Amino acid sequence: MIRNILTVIVFFFGPAILMFMLRNLFLFLKAWLSMRDARNAEPEVIDITPKPAVAIPAWFKLLAVLVGLLSAGLAWQLLSSGVEPQRHYVPAYVDQQGKIVPGHWEPANGR
Repeated sequence: MIRNILTVIVFFFGPAILMFMLRNLFLFLKAWLSMRDARNAEPEVIDITPKPAVAIPAWFKLLAVLVGLLSAGLAWQLLSSGVEPQRHYVPAYVDQQGKIVPGHWEPANGR
């Protein structure tokens, strides 16, 4: 008896749901076709308004190259000067009062 009720429910609601889906699909298809026809019926507008060309000025390019060369030259000069004070690293230690002294750099000529 329950099997018969389930079969009737499936065969009653199944086609109803299928018909509802087909109806909505048909309505969506009809709306899409009407929107496509309306879009095709619109006149085509060609914009012939002249637009100024916005190019990077030559003076700005030259300024960028000069600033780049200047900074590269200064970095090269700083890195290749070779004048570095002689120093050595003193690791962390505990002094006579029992305080921890963190590691630091000291000049090589004395402590």
